[in-house]
Amino acid sequence: GGAGDVASREYEALTTLPSGPLSLLSEARQLARDVRTFRALIRERQPDVVLSVTTMLPAVPLAARLERVPVVVYCGELFGRGHRGAVLRAFAGRRLLRLTSRLADSIIACSHTVAAQFPRPDKVRTVYPPVDDRYARGDGHRLRESFGIQPNAPLLASVGYLTEGRGQDVLVRAMPRVLERFGDARCLIAGGPFPRPQDLAYRERLLALVRDLGLEGAVTVAGHVEQIADVYAAADVVVN
Repeated sequence: GGAGDVASREYEALTTLPSGPLSLLSEARQLARDVRTFRALIRERQPDVVLSVTTMLPAVPLAARLERVPVVVYCGELFGRGHRGAVLRAFAGRRLLRLTSRLADSIIACSHTVAAQFPRPDKVRTVYPPVDDRYARGDGHRLRESFGIQPNAPLLASVGYLTEGRGQDVLVRAMPRVLERFGDARCLIAGGPFPRPQDLAYRERLLALVRDLGLEGAVTVAGHVEQIADVYAAADVVVN
């Protein structure tokens, strides 16, 4: 048995910040729909406190505030980075941080860097995510054998969803220089894309980049790996 009942609802998180007036209007309409959904859920469940595990779902603290229920927001996102000068996106990120600061009774940040983004430091506490013991019990030999990686080959590994913000392409572009120093080195990229067009397209660009750089024998885009501890156990370097 679990810790409690689970209620499933359709909603849409801000997986990307708006990049133009039309996308901004679309996000506003979706936000209004999601606020109604979460308000109804809060009225139904009558919780003592609401926890939102991302800043990218502003409908949750909005709904909680309207229903007069305390809300805690967990933030693991960084804004204003990697947007290549997109003014509207940077502006939207700042507005989202201000809105979260205004609505949340308390904010939990995963690092001091993340915490420093918020305009209300009195509301923010940094709590580092724990590294569970299960990550220390992997079978590196099994992982290397399943992907044809020699036992003594230097292995660089990346773990996470395939999305441009994570920058797996930077790792791929670095591999030719790594191979100049360590000719038998291998790179394993573990994780799949979110089921959304921009991430599916990013995966295809990543695979094309591997081919264009002639790295098919050195770089493995592995997709989802169930026993992720095996990746950590097999790796000599983990690139995050």
